[in-house]
Amino acid sequence: MRLPPDAATAPGRPQGWGDRKGRPYTCYTTHMSIERLPLTYRAELLRDIYRHLAAGKCGALIGVASSGKSRLVEFLGRPDVRQHYLGDGWTNTLFPWVDGNDLLERSEWGLYEKVLSAILTDLDCLPDRGGEARAKVEAWYWKLVAPENRPLARRFVALAIADLGEAVSRVVLLLDDFESFIAAADDDTLSGLRSLRDRFKNDNEYRLLYLAASRRQLVSLKETATPGFESFLELFKNFTVPIGCYDEDDALHMIQRLSEAYPLARRTLTPDLAKRLVMATGGHAGLIDAAFHSKTEAEWNRPDLGEVLIASGGVWNECVSIWESLDDEDHSALMAIVRGGDPGAAATHWLERSGIVKRDQIPQVFEVFRLFLADMVKHGPEVKIDPDRRALSVDGCSVELVERELTLVNHLFANRGKLCEYAELYQRLYPNGAALSNAQSEVQAIVRRVQSKLNRACGARPILIHYPDRGYRMIGADGK
Repeated sequence: MRLPPDAATAPGRPQGWGDRKGRPYTCYTTHMSIERLPLTYRAELLRDIYRHLAAGKCGALIGVASSGKSRLVEFLGRPDVRQHYLGDGWTNTLFPWVDGNDLLERSEWGLYEKVLSAILTDLDCLPDRGGEARAKVEAWYWKLVAPENRPLARRFVALAIADLGEAVSRVVLLLDDFESFIAAADDDTLSGLRSLRDRFKNDNEYRLLYLAASRRQLVSLKETATPGFESFLELFKNFTVPIGCYDEDDALHMIQRLSEAYPLARRTLTPDLAKRLVMATGGHAGLIDAAFHSKTEAEWNRPDLGEVLIASGGVWNECVSIWESLDDEDHSALMAIVRGGDPGAAATHWLERSGIVKRDQIPQVFEVFRLFLADMVKHGPEVKIDPDRRALSVDGCSVELVERELTLVNHLFANRGKLCEYAELYQRLYPNGAALSNAQSEVQAIVRRVQSKLNRACGARPILIHYPDRGYRMIGADGK
């Protein structure tokens, strides 16, 4: 059983922060990367977010893989950031960080246990550590974790929020990494989240708000739109914002921090070189980080910096993650662009707002990702299967597979270039088995094992493309 959390010392404390003896209060902000971010970090985006929250709107922050979603979510709840954007009344709003990877169990009870735990942690960020309200919330927490009270978890959360009193005018739950939870949640859980929000309405002002961070738009997280899911989605329909890549100032700040943490052995990082790195990576946080770990810095002065970086396995892997976090329409638009076409403003609208596509007169993709796409377009990997050895060979690199892994890869290879649905793959794996409701997760687990073996043995070149909520496709010989 988890105790109500005490967290590490909070950075960037507002004036007057600390107890009577000058000892700092605690809150959840622990990562050095968050502590050292300046107040100007993602300023334009944060102003927009705080403006919508002040208007009482729930919101969704959508960003491609490794675009800094978790960093942004944690940063906007940092005490000095709240004071910067909310002014002297910053202590009236709580920002509990509800990390989807930190649930004790993936259930409605697990969600609400984490919500109360996060509220307690965030109260520790306040100058008075929440005062009497914290003791009341902690009492509700201990009632919630009692086994006999599990069915009452939502009720206890509601009562705990009510017991915060007039000192807290609004609670903004920061739902981070909740895609899989929402996708698997039943209607009762999603309807419960909606009704919990609706419970705290007063004169058209909502005391409880949700701010969710996701790789994909929330509407695409479930294959079938159920009443509970649709009711939950209505909370976010007027406030869905793409996070996008860093602007030049934030990207240069990240490069500066990385250069201090990971000194480059074979290259002095000049301002000009840092700017070239920003241009080549498009300011994408994951690609900048991968570049610093690529051990290619000796060649960063070459004019073809993008070619240098894309040859690194880590940088290529980041491009694969970006690609896999996009949907089919985005894939088609990007392939059209890299072939020299223009899929139109409608098709590239979200890609432009996400920072992947820039448009002057014609749409363009930043250098590293353009090279990744161009390589996929030109040709596909050479794939061979040796059934006797139970081996899969990709561009001459071989890995051994167990029986079900080989069965799945064989089917994808036989249908190379075509999308194979989850049900089809599951039927191939278990031809005599009954249909299961978890067919999707079973197929995904096997594919993850195959991809893990390939990544360890053969580097980053992708051969299996994931279509979330649909299935998988093996890249064709033509790279498509």
